[in-house]
Amino acid sequence: YKTPVLNANVTYYVQSTILDCTSPLKAVNVKVKPVPLPPTVTNDIICAGETAVLTATGAAGVTFEWFAALTGGIKLDSVAVFTTPVLLTNTNYYAQTSMGGCSSTRTKATVKVNPLPVAPTAISVGVCQGSTATLTATAPGGIYKWYTAITGGTFLSTGATYVTPVLNADTAFYVQAEALGCIGPRKQVKVTVTPAPTVDMVPDISTACAGVVVNFTNN
Repeated sequence: YKTPVLNANVTYYVQSTILDCTSPLKAVNVKVKPVPLPPTVTNDIICAGETAVLTATGAAGVTFEWFAALTGGIKLDSVAVFTTPVLLTNTNYYAQTSMGGCSSTRTKATVKVNPLPVAPTAISVGVCQGSTATLTATAPGGIYKWYTAITGGTFLSTGATYVTPVLNADTAFYVQAEALGCIGPRKQVKVTVTPAPTVDMVPDISTACAGVVVNFTNN
């Protein structure tokens, strides 16, 4: 015998009959365990290439289980705080509570993945020795930050335009873009420094008579 859907404890009775003889009724009790309420979950916003942390909360004594689908699917983990794998696109996860062999419906947790900005467009320039250079970053927009190295290094300035200190040798600077809290790769911007020319006059004449033509040669 298959019962209808049950939401409370129920007792059924069964008897057997042979040749018009009937046995006493036998009670069969069905104990109905309550289904736990679905959990409350957090969402997360990350940058592409990062992991997200999702948290489920619910009644005392429940177990939390995470899935990649609203129904069915393979259980990913049985924890309250779930760390996703590295993500590159927006992704949904689903959490349910379990207690005494009964599971709740699932609650969706959304991970929004912001893309990394591309490296800025910036043109290398040339200056004369002993001069400063003005470097400018354009696309992709956002916040531009200037550094002394391709990774790590010393932070120099924020802004689309950076004026270098006085330079006496070729120097490389690096700029990156930041948008929606995500930081892109750095772009090298090279400043080529042209040495100042020297002047060597020959012959070295300190005096000359009036009316005399003097020739100077720069070697």
